[in-house]
Amino acid sequence: MARLHALLRLVVIAALAGCEGGGEDGTDAATRGSVGEACQRNLDCESAFCIPAVSGGEASAWPGGICTAPCQDDATCAGGTCVAFEDSGYCMLGCGPGAPACRDGYVCHPSLAVCLPDCRVSWECGPYFVCDEATGACALPATPGGALGAACEGGLDCVSALCLAAEDEAGAFTGWTGGMCSLPCPTGDCGEGGACLRLGDYLLCVPECAEGACRDGYVCVEALGGCLPDCRLGWDCGTGYACGEDGRCALEMAEVAAFGAPCLSDFACETGVCLPESAGWPEGTCAAFCGSAWCPETSGCVVLGGYPYCLPGCDDASPCRDGYVCTQPEGVCMPDCRGGYDCGTEYTCSSTTGFCDANPAPLSGLGATCSSDAVCDSGLCLLDVASGFTLGVCTEVCAASCPAGFGCVALEAGSWCLPTCGDGCPSAFVCESSSQLCVPSCLSGWPCPSGYVCRNTGLCRDPGPGPGPG
Repeated sequence: MARLHALLRLVVIAALAGCEGGGEDGTDAATRGSVGEACQRNLDCESAFCIPAVSGGEASAWPGGICTAPCQDDATCAGGTCVAFEDSGYCMLGCGPGAPACRDGYVCHPSLAVCLPDCRVSWECGPYFVCDEATGACALPATPGGALGAACEGGLDCVSALCLAAEDEAGAFTGWTGGMCSLPCPTGDCGEGGACLRLGDYLLCVPECAEGACRDGYVCVEALGGCLPDCRLGWDCGTGYACGEDGRCALEMAEVAAFGAPCLSDFACETGVCLPESAGWPEGTCAAFCGSAWCPETSGCVVLGGYPYCLPGCDDASPCRDGYVCTQPEGVCMPDCRGGYDCGTEYTCSSTTGFCDANPAPLSGLGATCSSDAVCDSGLCLLDVASGFTLGVCTEVCAASCPAGFGCVALEAGSWCLPTCGDGCPSAFVCESSSQLCVPSCLSGWPCPSGYVCRNTGLCRDPGPGPGPG
């Protein structure tokens, strides 16, 4: 509304000026002005906040200066009304029926009901308002803007306040000849007479058309049902499209490739999706998103880069084209990784099949829990629920000695290297105090030998004369 940058700069200058010297200058607090009264320095105001008429030799557009204060809402604006100037709020003197008239140089703003500078004298109304010569207040333009499809230069020329201007900020022609009044259509609905089209990153309304009936500089695109700029006049059709003799944008190629065929770009495929050669797909492949109408029954679904793509299916009777291999068990054509396709960090290219095989899980060391012999680097996992190893542990047979941190334990079924108690025992194991080795807990299912009982410590002990803890 106002010259915001000048306003804020002068407010800061005024605040600093009012603080110079840091002491009293003889101003009587009782004579200081309230919100809306004239001032030249902060000490002239009860609020200690003045926007002066002139500061540093530059006029502030506030005749005679004005006492105000920063505010967030009317409740924080004692003695005035809080008015937002873009990002900042300032207390202004209220006006209207039953209120005192605004002082010279100020007028009562009809919608805000506060005293603001007379725009006929010094106040600038900004880009969205005009100065009412009858009242001196800033107001919206008196004439209504154009309807959808009307020519425009800016938002004020349109009822919707949205103009697709003929020139961008740099003055370059955009293709919208004469500008066009539009409005957003995030739900796809433009109402009667409008067609909702995707233009770049936005859904916008353009005039509806059937067989022509677009204004000069525009053509009716029947397939979309709306008027768009005539590309012969400078409208950019974008990548993959060319300007036709009729002024409409059309695909550059006469024919598009079918599902599974080679391709150069998305525009080359009838599916609208091309997995390009630059990403390792030899000659490119027309694919589609899983579940779409483009996916034939013989296709298979594979997740690539977080997106589900349907790819050509394959078997012995329907092999893949050159550069591709038929993966198993999925049965889809994927690039032969031996030709350069990147398998990623979790897969490795098989030199025999050309498949991207999942990397094997790292093997576990001695003492780690396990589910089978295959996950232990020793090749031995003690896991036998029937014999008491309810939770497996990686181990190795000990003939004479075990690695550091392990000791040889002789149990009924054999002798194994088991962890020492130093770092605690694995689940379902307890520490045997005399050897300081971890042994299976009888509380977890390990059967005690004949003549022994399971104590509450999890150790098998001779029952002895009493029920001690073992």
